[in-house]
Amino acid sequence: MEVILIDDSLVRVRFQEDSALEDGWIPFEVLQSSKLKSVKLKVKNVSKQSDCVSVKEHQRKLDSLDADKQQLEHKNEQLEKDFLGSTQEVSRLKTENARLREGARRMKRNHANEQARLKEQVDKDRDQILSSILALEEMERTHVEKKIQSLGALLEGRTIGELLEASKIVQQQIEEATTRLQEDKRRAIIAKERAEDQNICVICKVEEKTHTFRPCGHFCVCADCSSQVQSCPLCRRRIRGVDRTFSV
Repeated sequence: MEVILIDDSLVRVRFQEDSALEDGWIPFEVLQSSKLKSVKLKVKNVSKQSDCVSVKEHQRKLDSLDADKQQLEHKNEQLEKDFLGSTQEVSRLKTENARLREGARRMKRNHANEQARLKEQVDKDRDQILSSILALEEMERTHVEKKIQSLGALLEGRTIGELLEASKIVQQQIEEATTRLQEDKRRAIIAKERAEDQNICVICKVEEKTHTFRPCGHFCVCADCSSQVQSCPLCRRRIRGVDRTFSV
């Protein structure tokens, strides 16, 4: 076999082609302690410096590969995070889309119901307007002015029973009108008496009112009574002064 010495601690062993052993790297101490030292070895001298450079170059490539691996793993993690975020965003968009679709369907149903309600209301209003027009035409056709001269037209062609009923109604209206006149007359008399009482002194009930109290401003007593009281007989407020007042 052929032994290539790289440095004091590492050797490369290369076996002959007919050997069942595979080439490889072994520590130099292992080579020294092995039974192969009794065998005649062919040692190929190799520059330690070039071999060290080769090993360092391999190590540098390995380090570069490790760095690239770490970058790829980092990118893979970032891509997984981005994919997870995209999946969540897609799920959110699907949920939002479903909500918007449901809202659109609800608005469509509400719109259809509102259209039906408005159509029903329009039909109802149209029927009411038509009924009002027909009633107005009937009233214009059968209208009789509320005048005593129109009484004959209203009673024309009526039966005896209808005329008797009309007579009762007229008699009742006469009685109600008489009652209203009597009540109006009674109210007029009471109003006149109250108007006359308004000019009478509230204390003596004999003399006309001639003086006004200050500061309340009540015009309610005659000259004699105004000097006999210390407070207003209407509001009980203390009197600070009395003024002669002339009524028109």
